[in-house]
Amino acid sequence: MGYMLARACRFDFPLTFWERVAREAPNVTSAKYTNAPPYDECVKVTGGKINFLPVDMIAAPMAEANPDAVTACWSTGASMGPQPANALLDERAAHEGWYSANDWQGFVPHELLPQVINPKQGWLVSANHRPIASFYPISIGISTGSLGDTDRSWRLKERVRAKESFTPEDVLDVHYDTVAPIKRNLVKLGYHLRDIQQYPLEEETRLALDYLEEGRDAGYRSEMQIKGTEILNLMPMAFRQNFAAATIYGGGLSGLCNMLQTIETRIAEDPKAVLTEEEADYVNLILRAAWRYGKANYGDDAAQWNEKARAGLLETRLPYMSTLDGFASLDEAKAVSYTHLTLPTTSPV
Repeated sequence: MGYMLARACRFDFPLTFWERVAREAPNVTSAKYTNAPPYDECVKVTGGKINFLPVDMIAAPMAEANPDAVTACWSTGASMGPQPANALLDERAAHEGWYSANDWQGFVPHELLPQVINPKQGWLVSANHRPIASFYPISIGISTGSLGDTDRSWRLKERVRAKESFTPEDVLDVHYDTVAPIKRNLVKLGYHLRDIQQYPLEEETRLALDYLEEGRDAGYRSEMQIKGTEILNLMPMAFRQNFAAATIYGGGLSGLCNMLQTIETRIAEDPKAVLTEEEADYVNLILRAAWRYGKANYGDDAAQWNEKARAGLLETRLPYMSTLDGFASLDEAKAVSYTHLTLPTTSPV
């Protein structure tokens, strides 16, 4: 089975790729499918030799549009056909508002929602993170940030705590902040492992740290004119049970923030503090991956990576009215270029 996971693999998997796989690798009989290239074109160029399995979230519309081709789907939890996903979608998707059977059953009463009046610290932040501690009895779910900080809430808190009062210019400066704390701290920990702990990092990790020194000197700002930003943008931040550290700190974005903040406090108390084997292994693997993705996307000559990345950014277009549901742009003619975007990442504030 092939994995067509563009975000994780940092590769677009064009039609020419699948055409060649079907021709030269007959043992590949199926592939995970997300949302691009178009499903019907994938089936066409491979001559039906590869069974493309849409992710469960888009299995229903894909099965409706391609009833003869979609025979199964993939899920992060199990291997199954499209029927279970269809049943779940029937329950959770938008329904006709003119039937009373589809009415909301009720909301959590306002007085039971997390709230505070005139907080002692004098401020609140909201950035898709958990706004209240674990004592709160009503489930907030397991979506992004529901178990703690996100990278954006973490950075917002850093900026707000740094000053006693703010001028309008200070607030605007926060708005344009370009530091991504998760990536910043992963790189900082890489230097700590190399220089303080003398941890046996892999060669590619060491190359990445050497390459990222300009970004360190620039205050870890994630801006495309700073060499190294292009591979930080490729750095995977998956934090799941396949990493031992995630089983200790909790998975997802919140678990990763938890680990990095915990280590940050440990080192603040003792600059020579050591990372555990599980922590060090994760940092080593993620920085190694950043270097490898740089080579895979921009070639063997690292001296050209930043220039190639910026040039590629100018050729990239944002689709018009595209969503996370896997559907194509509503109007390709209205796509917007990245021309003036210097920060093509969602991590900073």
